[in-house]
Amino acid sequence: MRRFFYSIISKILERIPLWVLYFISKLFGSIVYYSCKRRREIGLKNLKIAFPEKSEKERKKILKKNFQHIASSFFEIFKIPSLKCCWKDVFSLENKEVMDKAVSEGKGVILFLAHYGNWELFGALLRFLGYPLNVIAVKQKDEDFDRLITYYRNYYGINIIGKGNALKEGIERLKNGELLAFIGDQKVTSGGILVPFFGKDALTTVFPARLSKKKNIPIVICENRRIGPMRYYNRFEGPFYAKDRSPEEFTAFLNGFLEKHIKEDPTQWFWPHRRWER
Repeated sequence: MRRFFYSIISKILERIPLWVLYFISKLFGSIVYYSCKRRREIGLKNLKIAFPEKSEKERKKILKKNFQHIASSFFEIFKIPSLKCCWKDVFSLENKEVMDKAVSEGKGVILFLAHYGNWELFGALLRFLGYPLNVIAVKQKDEDFDRLITYYRNYYGINIIGKGNALKEGIERLKNGELLAFIGDQKVTSGGILVPFFGKDALTTVFPARLSKKKNIPIVICENRRIGPMRYYNRFEGPFYAKDRSPEEFTAFLNGFLEKHIKEDPTQWFWPHRRWER
């Protein structure tokens, strides 16, 4: 029954006009902001860590817009099937030559990005550009919902790698010259290291740094930022190599880029996440 409900809702969202989609998402985001006290408190606590110079009023304003942005980003996922005919109007792109240079080495490319902008649509852009993309993702607790989200992620051929298989399959994909994306701003429960993020130590995945150092694999920093309704600015930076730097030093270096992106528009990062908890 739940699967049927998700299917009906998704098909409706695929077909409604964008202005209706954004009206619904903004309303939904506002409702969640006011009704979900726990997530609101987490978000405000995180904003205080990242922007101590801002007033509480400013941080609340950022967080409310952030909840609306997150809702819009989620609802936009259902527009993925319609992107093929208009993706060049949706995405603007800077520094494509950075990615092409990294790919040309034939070692595969590690992508390092944040929960910023709309990372789901960013995956579709990479497929439109012709890059073979692999993403490491956590399975959702709701199996029917997980199946639904996976359908849209797979729509243009993104390969989803489960956490249990990440190391082995990820390395194999890189050996084939493919792209392997890491969301670098998630708290990791095991195998992470403490590195500064907005001036405070946060548990961060060290896998990209260690893999780059061991195999001399290029890392490309990716930015995806909303600049309007269903309009995104995208930029590649790099390629970078761990070389003689320690995993801690290089991971902190990568985190610095994510900080820079978030500061450009704080309303677009995923603030209701327990980023600094251990």
